[in-house]
Amino acid sequence: MSTTDFYRRLVELFAREYPSVLPLEQHFELQSTISPYVIQLDKKVLSRLRTGIRNLYALSRSAEYQGKIAAKDREILQQPPRQHSVLMAYDFHVGEEHDSLIEINTNASMFLVADLVHRAHGDTFPLQEPALQALQESFVHEYQLFSSSSGGPRRIVITDETIREQGRYIEFLMYQELFGRWGWQAEVIDFDQLRMDNAAKALLTPAQEKIDFLYNRYCDFYLDRAPSQHLRQAYLQKWCCVSPNPFEYLVLADKSRLVELASPDFSTGLPVTPEDWATIQQFLLPTYDARTYGTPEQLWADRKKLFFKPKNQYGGKSAYRGEKISRSVFQRALDEDFLVQRFAPPPEPRFRQKDVDPSGWKYDLRLYVYEDQIQNVIARLYRGQLTNFNSEWGGFAAVEFV
Repeated sequence: MSTTDFYRRLVELFAREYPSVLPLEQHFELQSTISPYVIQLDKKVLSRLRTGIRNLYALSRSAEYQGKIAAKDREILQQPPRQHSVLMAYDFHVGEEHDSLIEINTNASMFLVADLVHRAHGDTFPLQEPALQALQESFVHEYQLFSSSSGGPRRIVITDETIREQGRYIEFLMYQELFGRWGWQAEVIDFDQLRMDNAAKALLTPAQEKIDFLYNRYCDFYLDRAPSQHLRQAYLQKWCCVSPNPFEYLVLADKSRLVELASPDFSTGLPVTPEDWATIQQFLLPTYDARTYGTPEQLWADRKKLFFKPKNQYGGKSAYRGEKISRSVFQRALDEDFLVQRFAPPPEPRFRQKDVDPSGWKYDLRLYVYEDQIQNVIARLYRGQLTNFNSEWGGFAAVEFV
């Protein structure tokens, strides 16, 4: 398929399924946000990642694991919800024999765009069921777990902060349209506009409508900041199905888990076989607290083989390659809550399009996951140091396993 044909089909899909987001140009630069290329990977990569994710998820459900992690918020840990978390994501740099887990996210973006990218190509590798079908099933299952009912939610609110000012506002509109097609009353509302009704034991919209399901994209992951207390109360009191939620962030996505899991003695006392632990370890990078990585002098000497990132940021914010880090940023990493991770170089892609030179291109692989099931996959293709969405023909790229 030519580049022109790909973008034409993509725009047609947007227009047919998400007409409220048109024109696309008001949301992003198409040719640097969505790539026309297809990245090919060996099927054994998918098999490795699927097995590792399943083993890690099973481990995170165990009381032994939950009792061993250094939980920042004991109240969240001790009051697990009935539901899990929709739209989690595992980000990897993949290799020939081993793969490197960069991080786990509980507020993963662009699932719906990834779905359209694959469908615009029409012939990329299919997962076990269509992505939108798997997504709908996960939302319904979440609500059924929460409510002990047999149906889906009546009213769902998509929430974050200053939504209309965000660069990915398009996605909130897409979810609103999708949920409407599924028969749910859907609204996009900033988190600080929601209200508690203690008498009704409910979280309400500004129009005083009871919210059944809060699709939570707000990045106060523990809901422990002062402006988030009404969300925290609704979550802990189980007055509303909140997903993704702080519990899942704590046990899987908090970057402190990367430090603990990479510790050689962490598996002691855990209900995990040596074989399953080995599959987890195969994609865990050595990760440390910056403050406890030997002496500052040793950390500076080793910086070129490390990646520095704050524990409580997201979306690549304030993340630095050690070989590029300045003395002032290095000192900030020591003063603030940073971790350091062994640098795993992003791979060079193998393109389906044989006339495209892969030199200079890099990518990471994102797997969208519910519980331990992979629902969707996308690559983020770029040039330069970080995923920046400013390279022509870069951005979200389809993946096929061959």
